[in-house]
Amino acid sequence: MLRPTYKHLSKDYAPFSPYSDGGVLIYTGRLFACIDKCADDVNDWKVSMNIPQGEHLIVNGNVYTKSTNWVDRDDGMNIYIGRQKPIETASVIAVIDSGLPEEIQLSLSADIPKLMVYFQERLGKLSGVKPTLFASYAKVEDRSSQGGTLPNQIFMHWNLNDLDKKVKDTKFINQTTWFFAHEVAHLYQRSKYGALYGESNQSWLHEGNADWLAALALLDLYPKTEEYVTEKIGRFKEHCVKGLTELTLMEAADEGQFGLYYTCGLLIHRAIDHSVQKKSNGLKNIYSLWNEFRQKVEQGNEKGSETFLALVEQYTSKELVIRIKKLVETRLSNPEDTLNRLIIDK
Repeated sequence: MLRPTYKHLSKDYAPFSPYSDGGVLIYTGRLFACIDKCADDVNDWKVSMNIPQGEHLIVNGNVYTKSTNWVDRDDGMNIYIGRQKPIETASVIAVIDSGLPEEIQLSLSADIPKLMVYFQERLGKLSGVKPTLFASYAKVEDRSSQGGTLPNQIFMHWNLNDLDKKVKDTKFINQTTWFFAHEVAHLYQRSKYGALYGESNQSWLHEGNADWLAALALLDLYPKTEEYVTEKIGRFKEHCVKGLTELTLMEAADEGQFGLYYTCGLLIHRAIDHSVQKKSNGLKNIYSLWNEFRQKVEQGNEKGSETFLALVEQYTSKELVIRIKKLVETRLSNPEDTLNRLIIDK
């Protein structure tokens, strides 16, 4: 008997996300297995799929009705099997669960394209095929949701039995818009060769950046969210301070405290943005820095925080980079003071 070994994945996404009409989103990365041991150079996975009668399969934006096969790689992708027809707009191909409350459906249809235009104007057009948006919903006794991005894909899923009531709450709508903005930002962070970030203990780089960009997008596009954004950043600071009293930011991934990369990461990128704008008299900002970071990686520089922080030093100061490294690498006796000192010359 052959016992497969499953490939380690950097994306901890659920294997299946059900749609309310019986369709399902499948994360193919959970299918990657080797006979004995997965070697680092094993990165092509042949996948074939037979499609039930009356349903269709969506792979890479293409629709199939009988059977198909393809070669998958890296962290895999999401594929849809079901009866719901995709909707194509100028910016995205969307499969939005028809069972979602109307408020969420309207928000997805309007806010995602709006956010994509916003980030495209600042971070450039996406390379490759038109991205696909998957939004699924299960009305079950649960309180969870998940979202993420894979190359040219945004996906989100809600497990809630009272979503129709939650959408009446302004705070929930603001939270959902932030959620959308964060995931759309991830699409525009990437280089034409793939991700720009390195190991998981550097996740403050892309998760913190995506959250800071989400904050900027909400403030620019939805001015009424200012109070919500301000309060959220305050909660992020409290979470970051509490977490860094127990471990270093570099240790967070191994200790199961991945949320610190979002909260502390946002504060790091907020400080960088402030410093970049101050030094350039408003001529440059976090987007200018990220665009040059992408360019450096595409030119052959190492992806990850080392290249990014070298650019931060050029755009701001050596002092700020020293403070960021202290926050990331050192066990702090007073994390709040260290965070307060990130923004130099407020």
